Amino acid sequence: MANALIVKGPQEGFWRAGIKFGPEETIVFLDDLTAEQIEEIKTEPLLMVSEADADLPRKKDKKPKE
Repeated sequence: MANALIVKGPQEGFWRAGIKFGPEETIVFLDDLTAEQIEEIKTEPLLMVSEADADLPRKKDKKPKE
């Protein structure tokens, strides 16, 4: 079962669901998104979206501001 979306956007970049997508592939883990965000990304005609089983290291969470 897929656990991530691989998304490519237009050359100039494009924001959808609070995330900026550009011409480079962006991997977004499904458990980091709401159902609404997933639907927005999947149905956006300016984005090329595929589902994947991403077995990649995740970015470390940023430290909270003190």
